[in-house]
Amino acid sequence: MREKCRIIPASGGYEIVTPYMPSFVTELKAIIPASERAYNKDRRSWTVSAKHGQTAGALIAKCFGQWVEVPPIRTADTVSKIIEVLYIGQCKQRGGDECSAFGWSRTSDQMLPGWNLIFPEKVLRAWFDPDFGDLERPATATYYQTLGIGRDAADPEIKTAYRRLVRQWHPDVCKDPDAAEVFRQIQRAYEILSVKKTRARYDAGLKLEAVTTVKKPKSEPAEASYRAPLRCGMLLCDVTELGGRLTVQKIKAWNDIISPSGKTLVTSWPMGANEPTLTWS
Repeated sequence: MREKCRIIPASGGYEIVTPYMPSFVTELKAIIPASERAYNKDRRSWTVSAKHGQTAGALIAKCFGQWVEVPPIRTADTVSKIIEVLYIGQCKQRGGDECSAFGWSRTSDQMLPGWNLIFPEKVLRAWFDPDFGDLERPATATYYQTLGIGRDAADPEIKTAYRRLVRQWHPDVCKDPDAAEVFRQIQRAYEILSVKKTRARYDAGLKLEAVTTVKKPKSEPAEASYRAPLRCGMLLCDVTELGGRLTVQKIKAWNDIISPSGKTLVTSWPMGANEPTLTWS
């Protein structure tokens, strides 16, 4: 007897229970962005956000030839949470025009340690890149973006951002494969922006580039993946929950993780590692 497909109300959306079919999985991943779906290995089922219930039903009808009723549910609430984030990776395309980064956490309510956080690129940029417009995507990162500050940043703000990033990315403590290159970029950005004459010349170049360069709309993929200047911290965020993962809707505060002795946590992901390494600097 053929197994019956089901669509069941779940936390923040719907649980989709079907027999395994590669074409169904491929189409589901192509249509529903990663931040709005999650796979439960133990139950061998998918959880999708509430707005994709009808989409899942249509896919089931197409792939399995079954008509499954989609019961009405209340959409997931957005709540504020304090989250200890131990590592944030690079943003990547996750289906459609969505670009997001996964975050590793170990103390987020009842969730198991792992990649249980999703940071949309637009959310990260809203915090680290206040000059990032809604309509255009810059071709390459500016020195301001490298330091995670706005173009109107005062000298003390530039110095504070530089010192914070140097502590996080210095190759002596950060073991990411690209730590040395990122550290050089941070140093170069500070060398230019910390001196009035070189900063003024650089700002003039940015203005000229803005009127002479055709930039890609935000809906088009970026040439290179965006990466947040910081990889870890204690964050206050607005989040929604789906299938055991939290999607960050807004970052309200981002503080370094400090030990009782006053040392700052630096996290890395060395080549071949299964979880982030923790170093106190």
